[in-house]
Amino acid sequence: MTRPVSTDRPSPDKASAGKRGQLCSVELLPTAADAAVDAAADAVLARKRTQQDILLDLNLAVVAIGAKTIAPSSFNRWATRIRRDGYVRRSGAVPALKTVTFRCPHCGGDVSGVVETSARGTP
Repeated sequence: MTRPVSTDRPSPDKASAGKRGQLCSVELLPTAADAAVDAAADAVLARKRTQQDILLDLNLAVVAIGAKTIAPSSFNRWATRIRRDGYVRRSGAVPALKTVTFRCPHCGGDVSGVVETSARGTP
């Protein structure tokens, strides 16, 4: 005899599948908040202050730039993830990507153009 399958509740795999790979509210903040996010990440990784205290400072900075505040649950998920997986600075990621792109060996690897391009801020 087979047991009937209930359609009221989704299976655990399907219930969590929709959220995987999505950016959290901290990661969706505008680039104007990069310094505040980097400071919050440093504080989380240092483990000297409570998450509530770090979140308060982050939300003050976020409100100052006119963005929506971060919920404690979202901040907790983000903090847990960066402690587990590490953190890449938001403010330093773009120049690093430009350097990698322009040092492509197929393009001749001219490093002098990388410095000039990065200084101008153009891709």
